[in-house]
Amino acid sequence: MKLIKLLSSFIAAAALISSSAFASVLGTGYIEGYTVQIGQDAYFTNNKFLSDQSGVGYQTENYISYTPNEGITPVIGYGTSVYGSLTKTLAEGNRLISGGSDIIGGINADYFSFQTGVPMSNLIVGGEVISKDSSATYGFGVDENGKGFMGENYIESVLTRADGRTLNIECINKYRQPYAMYLMNGKFSDQTRNTTLGLDIIIDADTDKFMLGETIKGTVTYAECYNGSIKIPEGTLVLTVDVNAPMFDQIADIAVGEEIEISIAAPTEPRWKTAIIGMGSTGEYILSGGVVTPGLAAGAAPRTAVGLTESGDIILYTIDGRQTGYSYGVQLKTLAERMKELGCVEAINLDGGGSTSIVAKLPGEDALVLMNKPSDGSPRSVSTSIFLKNNLPATGIIGHIQIYPALKSYVMKGASVQLYAKATDTGYHPMDASGMISFSVEDGKASTIDQNGYFTAKDAGTVYAIASVGEVYGTHEVECIESPDEITVKDEATGNKISSIKIKRGDSINLTASAAYYYHDVIANDGCFIWSASDNIGTINANGEFYATDNLFESGFITVSAGSTSVTIPVEVTANGNEDENLFYPQIDADFDGNTLSGTITSKYGLKISPENIKITFDGTPVTPVYSGGSFTCSASETPHKIRITVTNDKGYTSAMSITASDPSTLDNPFSDTENSWAKDILSYMYSQKLISGEVTSKGLVFNPQKEMTRSEFAVMVCNYLKINTQDYAGIDLPYADLSSIPNWALGQFRALYSLGIISGRGDGTGKVFADPNTGISRAEAFTIIARLLPSGLKKAEITAKDKSDIPTWAEDGFKILIADGTVSGYEDGSLLPLKKLTKAEAAKLLYGLY
Repeated sequence: MKLIKLLSSFIAAAALISSSAFASVLGTGYIEGYTVQIGQDAYFTNNKFLSDQSGVGYQTENYISYTPNEGITPVIGYGTSVYGSLTKTLAEGNRLISGGSDIIGGINADYFSFQTGVPMSNLIVGGEVISKDSSATYGFGVDENGKGFMGENYIESVLTRADGRTLNIECINKYRQPYAMYLMNGKFSDQTRNTTLGLDIIIDADTDKFMLGETIKGTVTYAECYNGSIKIPEGTLVLTVDVNAPMFDQIADIAVGEEIEISIAAPTEPRWKTAIIGMGSTGEYILSGGVVTPGLAAGAAPRTAVGLTESGDIILYTIDGRQTGYSYGVQLKTLAERMKELGCVEAINLDGGGSTSIVAKLPGEDALVLMNKPSDGSPRSVSTSIFLKNNLPATGIIGHIQIYPALKSYVMKGASVQLYAKATDTGYHPMDASGMISFSVEDGKASTIDQNGYFTAKDAGTVYAIASVGEVYGTHEVECIESPDEITVKDEATGNKISSIKIKRGDSINLTASAAYYYHDVIANDGCFIWSASDNIGTINANGEFYATDNLFESGFITVSAGSTSVTIPVEVTANGNEDENLFYPQIDADFDGNTLSGTITSKYGLKISPENIKITFDGTPVTPVYSGGSFTCSASETPHKIRITVTNDKGYTSAMSITASDPSTLDNPFSDTENSWAKDILSYMYSQKLISGEVTSKGLVFNPQKEMTRSEFAVMVCNYLKINTQDYAGIDLPYADLSSIPNWALGQFRALYSLGIISGRGDGTGKVFADPNTGISRAEAFTIIARLLPSGLKKAEITAKDKSDIPTWAEDGFKILIADGTVSGYEDGSLLPLKKLTKAEAAKLLYGLY
């Protein structure tokens, strides 16, 4: 098929064109771009690069290139007058269109005065000087054959008076300043716009046009000094000079009726005389003879430039800047190098910054469109713009088909993209080809496209979609992606990117995935992605709708994948606020009957209990229970007195339960002084467990239950409870300033408990730490130490005692834990007396509660 042969040629040519863009001064990474034909041998191009230069990032350029031909004429727009006619490039293009010109593209041009709107340099249209400055600048012109040229843009204008005296007219159609002579006509404005005292001379001339190479003859009809602006009569010229200008005296004697001549010439570049357009620029001549101009000013910015290639093509160039993530901008040196890279041998810098604008009428479209993103956020009004005008008439014969979007599409395999085709006739005018265009894909590809342009990717790799009418066709490149470079997950409701999820139990969230491939967003649908979730956290369906489990504190992952690429999102299921926090803790129900302990452990909200997290002791000796389905049992060879059950669930919540299995009153009382003590049975039990000892006296073994327990005695009792071998801690250095006062029989215990972080010491505010081994231990100190012996995760009760404000801050957690555990209840009057010293009986009872 001939069409396919043509397509093969196009693909080969496209590969050659795009490959040159991959190595650019704008960036080593070529991201994307496109080129469309907007007129005869005229093209609009957009490119985006990623620079590896530090701090630069993305660069986005837009330019129009064309080969001079009869179908294209360059046009300069400058509004309705030179003065005060600042116009956005797009608006000026549309103004010219309304006047009958088929404008197909353009850029902003010369620098200008913000105050007056007057261009800074020279402006020539059809050999007529519209505006000129006193100094010479480099300029760009197009001769009568449509060929572009660059050179010195110097215009000489001389006034010859009747007596033969000559005067240099420095400026034409510029705003008057007190240092030069000015010549104006109606193209400047309808009046002189002067604001100072000066001489105004009205000349009735044989022409009011300032044509290069010609001499104007005229007669002075008015010559008066006036402080302000005067009207410029239609068809006349006005010569004006400020009274403070150095040449004022040379013209002050001119009188009405004097015959004068004005000659206008371009002595250094004769081509300006016949130029279709000509303009100077106060910007630099950045490229000459293929050589970058040395010493160009530094500083990155948006830029506008015009360049000429060796073959004579003309490039109207812009690059955006000052917009992170879109385009950084370039220095003039980089601009020159890029113009050279595009084949230019000559280039001039035009007005950039916020003025940079480029417009184009894309194939098949009816209107000009702003194609760049000006750095000010919106286009700036400028004094002059360069446009291309299409000279070809509408033919009604299809000549070109353009598929949109113009940029290459990136589509996940299995997804679809809507393509649109628009037609232009052989004169590059838009035409309606609806119902005539047929869509297809290149031979040998599995992807499909219907006759409405709906393309579905079924291949992996590059596929070309074709829109054709007879032998006329357009193509669109689609990259069909199987495995993207990156997958991004978002909350569909908010559009926010998600890297982790905290969700209340029983709630749901609708997730959506998007993909990227080599910095491009990839078109995809739900079916392009595979979703999965850890079994414990809930379920997720094929559309990314996640439903959290009703269980508490679960954690896991949601994974979404496409091809070999995947992303994993950590998920945490949290409380929803309606829970009873007491039920976060395991509920223990147990009973001892005969020699068997049996019971159940209930766990709410899906919190799990592992057998290894069930700890049971019979009189301090660990036993291993049989645990299944929430029930446990264990037997004893002989009846214990005390049973302790501790259970921790998988989220660290711990519950404890103590059972008195047999009456400790059956134990022998070893102490002669405790027979009438309220703590007799407790002390007998503690002695049987070798936790406490007594003092041998003439009255037998005594315990002194009402005596204050010292910190040394408490340390010994705690070490006995922990069954610590103090010799294991013989090398531990203690920080106590009163180390020598620790009794030898307690020194090993202090070393062990200090090393384990159970006992720290008392500070005196000077940085010193004391053991105070022989002073009584307070309830606050003892409760804190006992709480450190317990497993983590125990419930903490609120302190409601009337003297709770007396509890030191460092002791609060100890009180809360022991109150919740039931080990501490307080006194009958509702007080806790945290600073009261413990008696030996009270200290023994405190530790007894942990059995």
